[in-house]
Amino acid sequence: SVTKPFSQVTHAHWNETAGFGYRAHARARELQRDAVQGLIDALPAGDEPALVVVNPLSRRRDELVTVTNRAGTTTRLVRDLPPLGVRVVPLRETAEETNGPPERATVIENRFYRVEIDPATATIMSLVDKATGKEWVDAESSTGIGGVVYEEADPGDDHPANTLSRRHFHPDTPGPRFRRTAAAGSGEGPTLERADGRATLTWEAAGPWLPLIRTSITLYDDLKWIDIDVHLRKEENYGMEGVHVVFPFTLERPEFYLETTDAVFWAGIEQLPDTCYDWYSIQHAIGVTDGESSVLWATREAPLVQLGGFQTGTWARKFRPEAGHIHAWLMNNLYFTNFKAAQGGEFDFSFRLTTAAGGLDPSAVRAWGESFAARPAALIDTVAPGEFHWLDVGPETVIAQVVTPMPGRNDDGIVVRLRETAGRTTAATVAWRAEGGIGIERMGIFGEAVDAPVAGDGRTFTLLLRPFELTSIVIRRL
Repeated sequence: SVTKPFSQVTHAHWNETAGFGYRAHARARELQRDAVQGLIDALPAGDEPALVVVNPLSRRRDELVTVTNRAGTTTRLVRDLPPLGVRVVPLRETAEETNGPPERATVIENRFYRVEIDPATATIMSLVDKATGKEWVDAESSTGIGGVVYEEADPGDDHPANTLSRRHFHPDTPGPRFRRTAAAGSGEGPTLERADGRATLTWEAAGPWLPLIRTSITLYDDLKWIDIDVHLRKEENYGMEGVHVVFPFTLERPEFYLETTDAVFWAGIEQLPDTCYDWYSIQHAIGVTDGESSVLWATREAPLVQLGGFQTGTWARKFRPEAGHIHAWLMNNLYFTNFKAAQGGEFDFSFRLTTAAGGLDPSAVRAWGESFAARPAALIDTVAPGEFHWLDVGPETVIAQVVTPMPGRNDDGIVVRLRETAGRTTAATVAWRAEGGIGIERMGIFGEAVDAPVAGDGRTFTLLLRPFELTSIVIRRL
């Protein structure tokens, strides 16, 4: 891919690889649409089109929902989505309520935060948590929160990765040296738009090989979230390069807790010796704390991160972060296999963060990542407005990972896979909210039936889960 980027074999390889992704995406969308339509068919009909929103998570929440049909795109902050349930909102209530045309502004605030943008650097230069008064932008950082930084191998460095082969980008040959350039603001400065319980500042920037960077920050009237969305137009470059979005949080002696597959681990402590400390691959979320203050951060599309600062080419043998910085490493071409020699096109990346006083519970990291990653599914259809809710799983540290019909059997049972996430022995509850009663039995790990009924009264059931236990149950109507 890197040594012969223009060969027919390389082009064929990347086209085939891209095909896997596009086909998987199309199939996933079809499955989701069919599943939502199946739920809609079971709901009472309405008199006019409505926004039907399905919450796939087993806890109640609020979320921003976007749905597109022939009439256009509808975006709505939908409140109080029921767990594993549906909320139907009248479509006439989903229209955006704007207060006139966009205005120019560099400051945005709500009752939780005050945020100030520097138009010259196109970054968040100040982020103050009003509850604590803490300034979250590290004044020692070369750029503010949301800044886009382009990095390239220094051509003046005679490192063998530059002069011989990219195969020498390797811990046996630390380096090479990298040059980094922060994007600069362009256009007329940030614009402010207000709609549907939220306010958004949007600005533009540009940098090397990045002719367009459009960044938006959204604050919500009643939610302590900050959403940051970054759109990039990237030109192809075959030299060694990378692109970062930087989040330089003000924390001393930070601890980083990373969400990985079905777990959260303490970076540098709960990892094997001689594993990679320069960058990490996460599921969706990171928690950073110094014991006095904490931040929860999540991404949907950028799972590769560097912690504590720029680490490319360091090849560290120990993890010793000096600052609470998170760098979302959006793209790079530093490897001779599995990475395209040049990366270009239009890209969108989404991030969400919140801050708090005190330390953090690792289970909160998992919950933050899961909530941001698992977006509600939505369609517009003629359904009666209201809440439709059939099953509760608790407490919040026990989640329902899978809800599916009994596979391969002539059986009307529903399989629910439960997982304990806090690392504690927990009494999990499963409560039926629909009409009638149910019975619940445990299943084996491979779906085999086991003679293990779960105690309950036909409506509410309790089962004991060991720390981090994964178990399946089957629910049948009586």
